[in-house]
Amino acid sequence: MTARTLVSLVQNCKVYQFHNTSDTARIRQRWSIEDNRYLREDGANLGSVLLRLKETEPKHYRIIVDTLTQITPFHILLFLFIQQKKYYEG
Repeated sequence: MTARTLVSLVQNCKVYQFHNTSDTARIRQRWSIEDNRYLREDGANLGSVLLRLKETEPKHYRIIVDTLTQITPFHILLFLFIQQKKYYEG
């Protein structure tokens, strides 16, 4: 890999910040289920993106969930349950 290639890769990286978990954080607010193509930098549409992956790319969804569960098992499972409940209850 050349330095030019490495610089190009790093410049195209996005930073995602999910550290704001306050009641007013966008990640905790309702979000359009249609906004699911790309993950927003603040994670606001995380539930929408994960639901799309679950329905259209179950193998990739499972890899994500399994990886996150290794890091923080209770929190990710609770988050997924809450997001799914919001979706199905409307």
